[in-house]
Amino acid sequence: PFPSPGGEPRLGEGTYPCARCEKLFTTPHGLEVHARRSHSGVRPFSCDACTKTFGHEVTLSQHK
Repeated sequence: PFPSPGGEPRLGEGTYPCARCEKLFTTPHGLEVHARRSHSGVRPFSCDACTKTFGHEVTLSQHK
């Protein structure tokens, strides 16, 4: 496999795996956005009924 521009190993043409959770992405940008949103530890969305926080607004909406 050839490394992607971000240094992540590529499994095949158009396949960029996340080194932390092994999800696959078709573009380096998709991988970058995933890593920033899913693995940064930032959880800016909080439930007003309990103490849970979420990294994505859609996850908060599903929680409610």
